[in-house]
Amino acid sequence: MRTLKKSKKPCQTCKKIKGDIYSSEWENYVKMPNIKKYYKKKVKIDKKYAGRKVFYWAAGSSNKGKKSFKSFRKAYNKYYNSGLSEVDKNGYFIIYVNRPLPYQVKGVLYKPHIHYALGDKKGAKWEKKQYTVEL
Repeated sequence: MRTLKKSKKPCQTCKKIKGDIYSSEWENYVKMPNIKKYYKKKVKIDKKYAGRKVFYWAAGSSNKGKKSFKSFRKAYNKYYNSGLSEVDKNGYFIIYVNRPLPYQVKGVLYKPHIHYALGDKKGAKWEKKQYTVEL
């Protein structure tokens, strides 16, 4: 069995700048969100959730020029329009997504929205309940 040599830098294209900060040229295989369709939403929940992690997800922001998706499975497509946040001491957290498109299910068109789930008090797992925020 061949032993692999360990790298001193985090990736092959990185160049050290200072301390633990590196820089690299754009890696074109990375699918970045569309910055023009960026959406920020500040959400208020109860202060008792302060310090908890929040996972949020929304439908995609583009569908080959169409104005909606034909199914929720295609709309959420591997959850690339998602992220993590944390509830602050005042009970707020911020969501950053690309503006989601509506989607259809059995002839009903659902307007753009964002789902989220909260981490438990210990930060060990996600609670089973999910919530929805309208845009």
